[in-house]
Amino acid sequence: MTIHDKDPWYQSFRDLIAVEVSALREQTQSQVNYFWQQHHETHATRPYDEWGRLGLRLRDRSVVFGIEWYLNSYYGPRKKRVVVSKAVTLAADRSAKLAEVTSKLKAWELELTQSLEPQFTIVRRQLDEFVKMNLRAQIYVQRKQKLRSTNG
Repeated sequence: MTIHDKDPWYQSFRDLIAVEVSALREQTQSQVNYFWQQHHETHATRPYDEWGRLGLRLRDRSVVFGIEWYLNSYYGPRKKRVVVSKAVTLAADRSAKLAEVTSKLKAWELELTQSLEPQFTIVRRQLDEFVKMNLRAQIYVQRKQKLRSTNG
Protein backbone atom coordinates (compact mmCIF):
# COMPACT_ATOMS: atom_id res chain seq x y z
CA MET A 1 0.00 0.00 0.00
CA THR A 2 1.45 3.36 -1.04
CA ILE A 3 1.09 6.70 0.70
CA HIS A 4 -1.35 7.68 -2.03
CA ASP A 5 -3.68 4.84 -1.10
CA LYS A 6 -3.75 5.98 2.53
CA ASP A 7 -4.49 9.64 1.82
CA PRO A 8 -8.25 10.38 1.88
CA TRP A 9 -7.80 13.63 -0.09
CA TYR A 10 -6.06 11.78 -2.91
CA GLN A 11 -8.68 9.03 -2.91
CA SER A 12 -11.54 11.53 -3.27
CA PHE A 13 -9.57 13.31 -6.00
CA ARG A 14 -9.12 10.00 -7.86
CA ASP A 15 -12.83 9.30 -7.47
CA LEU A 16 -13.65 12.65 -9.09
CA ILE A 17 -11.31 11.90 -11.99
CA ALA A 18 -12.84 8.43 -12.33
CA VAL A 19 -16.34 9.93 -12.67
CA GLU A 20 -15.17 12.33 -15.39
CA VAL A 21 -13.24 9.61 -17.25
CA SER A 22 -16.23 7.28 -17.04
CA ALA A 23 -18.51 9.90 -18.63
CA LEU A 24 -15.96 10.51 -21.40
CA ARG A 25 -15.59 6.78 -21.96
CA GLU A 26 -19.35 6.32 -22.32
CA GLN A 27 -19.55 9.13 -24.86
CA THR A 28 -16.56 7.80 -26.77
CA GLN A 29 -17.80 4.21 -26.65
CA SER A 30 -21.01 5.26 -28.38
CA GLN A 31 -18.93 6.77 -31.20
CA VAL A 32 -16.83 3.61 -31.43
CA ASN A 33 -20.04 1.57 -31.60
CA TYR A 34 -21.25 3.84 -34.41
CA PHE A 35 -18.01 3.18 -36.30
CA TRP A 36 -18.43 -0.59 -35.95
CA GLN A 37 -22.11 -0.38 -36.95
CA GLN A 38 -21.06 1.35 -40.18
CA HIS A 39 -18.28 -1.21 -40.62
CA HIS A 40 -20.68 -4.15 -40.32
CA GLU A 41 -23.22 -2.52 -42.65
CA THR A 42 -20.47 -2.12 -45.24
CA HIS A 43 -19.52 -5.77 -44.91
CA ALA A 44 -23.14 -6.78 -45.34
CA THR A 45 -23.94 -4.59 -48.35
CA ARG A 46 -20.73 -4.17 -50.37
CA PRO A 47 -18.43 -6.56 -52.20
CA TYR A 48 -15.35 -7.97 -50.50
CA ASP A 49 -12.90 -5.56 -52.16
CA GLU A 50 -14.68 -2.56 -50.60
CA TRP A 51 -14.67 -3.83 -47.02
CA GLY A 52 -11.64 -1.89 -45.82
CA ARG A 53 -8.94 -2.53 -43.25
CA LEU A 54 -9.45 0.15 -40.61
CA GLY A 55 -10.40 -0.61 -37.03
CA LEU A 56 -11.06 1.38 -33.87
CA ARG A 57 -10.69 0.40 -30.22
CA LEU A 58 -10.54 1.79 -26.72
CA ARG A 59 -7.64 0.65 -24.55
CA ASP A 60 -7.58 0.86 -20.77
CA ARG A 61 -4.70 2.73 -19.19
CA SER A 62 -3.87 3.18 -15.52
CA VAL A 63 -5.92 6.36 -14.95
CA VAL A 64 -7.65 6.91 -18.29
CA PHE A 65 -8.26 5.08 -21.58
CA GLY A 66 -6.82 5.42 -25.06
CA ILE A 67 -8.57 5.80 -28.41
CA GLU A 68 -6.73 3.89 -31.09
CA TRP A 69 -7.23 3.58 -34.83
CA TYR A 70 -5.48 0.60 -36.40
CA LEU A 71 -4.98 -1.02 -39.78
CA ASN A 72 -5.33 -4.74 -40.30
CA SER A 73 -3.09 -6.58 -42.72
CA TYR A 74 -4.04 -10.07 -43.85
CA TYR A 75 -1.53 -12.78 -44.73
CA GLY A 76 -2.11 -16.27 -46.05
CA PRO A 77 -4.91 -18.08 -47.84
CA ARG A 78 -8.49 -17.03 -47.18
CA LYS A 79 -9.45 -19.82 -44.76
CA LYS A 80 -6.14 -19.72 -42.83
CA ARG A 81 -5.49 -15.98 -42.71
CA VAL A 82 -3.28 -14.38 -40.14
CA VAL A 83 -4.31 -10.86 -39.16
CA VAL A 84 -1.73 -8.34 -38.02
CA SER A 85 -2.92 -5.03 -36.55
CA LYS A 86 -0.79 -1.90 -36.57
CA ALA A 87 -1.84 1.19 -34.63
CA VAL A 88 -2.03 4.55 -36.37
CA THR A 89 0.34 6.88 -34.52
CA LEU A 90 -0.64 10.20 -33.01
CA ALA A 91 0.54 13.63 -34.10
CA ALA A 92 1.86 16.28 -31.72
CA ASP A 93 -1.62 17.80 -31.41
CA ARG A 94 -2.96 14.42 -30.16
CA SER A 95 -4.88 13.68 -33.37
CA ALA A 96 -4.35 10.45 -35.26
CA LYS A 97 -1.94 10.65 -38.20
CA LEU A 98 -4.52 9.32 -40.62
CA ALA A 99 -2.96 11.24 -43.52
CA GLU A 100 -0.14 8.68 -43.54
CA VAL A 101 -2.56 5.83 -44.20
CA THR A 102 -5.20 7.51 -46.40
CA SER A 103 -3.91 5.67 -49.46
CA LYS A 104 -4.80 2.39 -47.73
CA LEU A 105 -8.31 3.49 -46.70
CA LYS A 106 -11.51 3.02 -48.64
CA ALA A 107 -13.63 6.13 -49.31
CA TRP A 108 -16.23 5.23 -46.68
CA GLU A 109 -13.48 4.67 -44.07
CA LEU A 110 -11.89 8.02 -44.81
CA GLU A 111 -15.23 9.81 -44.57
CA LEU A 112 -16.03 8.11 -41.28
CA THR A 113 -12.63 8.89 -39.74
CA GLN A 114 -12.89 12.53 -40.81
CA SER A 115 -16.22 12.80 -39.02
CA LEU A 116 -15.09 11.07 -35.80
CA GLU A 117 -11.44 12.09 -35.36
CA PRO A 118 -11.98 15.77 -34.42
CA GLN A 119 -14.02 14.72 -31.37
CA PHE A 120 -11.51 11.99 -30.51
CA THR A 121 -8.72 14.59 -30.59
CA ILE A 122 -10.58 16.72 -28.05
CA VAL A 123 -11.19 13.69 -25.82
CA ARG A 124 -7.48 12.70 -26.00
CA ARG A 125 -6.47 16.18 -24.88
CA GLN A 126 -8.92 16.02 -21.97
CA LEU A 127 -7.55 12.62 -20.96
CA ASP A 128 -4.00 13.99 -21.09
CA GLU A 129 -5.06 16.73 -18.69
CA PHE A 130 -6.50 14.14 -16.29
CA VAL A 131 -3.21 12.25 -16.34
CA LYS A 132 -1.28 15.46 -15.64
CA MET A 133 -3.66 16.38 -12.81
CA ASN A 134 -3.26 12.93 -11.28
CA LEU A 135 0.52 13.22 -11.43
CA ARG A 136 0.40 16.63 -9.77
CA ALA A 137 -1.88 15.26 -7.05
CA GLN A 138 0.56 12.40 -6.40
CA ILE A 139 3.43 14.88 -6.09
CA TYR A 140 1.36 16.99 -3.72
CA VAL A 141 0.62 14.01 -1.48
CA GLN A 142 4.31 13.01 -1.43
CA ARG A 143 5.42 16.54 -0.53
CA LYS A 144 2.70 16.85 2.09
CA GLN A 145 3.91 13.59 3.64
CA LYS A 146 7.52 14.81 3.67
CA LEU A 147 6.52 18.10 5.30
CA ARG A 148 4.61 16.26 8.01
CA SER A 149 7.53 13.93 8.72
CA THR A 150 10.04 16.78 8.98
CA ASN A 151 7.74 18.89 11.19
CA GLY A 152 6.52 15.95 13.22
